[in-house]
Amino acid sequence: MTDVQFLEGARQWWRCDAGTVTAAGVLVVAVAGWVVGVLAVHGVQETRAWKPGEVRHSFAAELVGRVGRLDDAGSYRVMTAKPALAELVARLLGARVQGAVSGGPIAYLAP
Repeated sequence: MTDVQFLEGARQWWRCDAGTVTAAGVLVVAVAGWVVGVLAVHGVQETRAWKPGEVRHSFAAELVGRVGRLDDAGSYRVMTAKPALAELVARLLGARVQGAVSGGPIAYLAP
């Protein structure tokens, strides 16, 4: 996937507490429990009724970190110049997700 495709696939149509995601300011993308990307979330872009009693959200976001290959830390890219965010992204990329609370595709991580 290109970075644009990754961003488009990762930023939208989540069944979640959108306020919690926007308050955190980041959406961590994991595959099989490993962090492969990080988005900086700037707000909710759109909310849609998906089926009765269920809404999903898309976020206004930018890609700020991405893993090339999990077994090659040299392929990890931090794509922000903001020092605090860059430090967080560098810590997250390639990390194993632990201590997440989930009832579906979104898991909430403790700070």
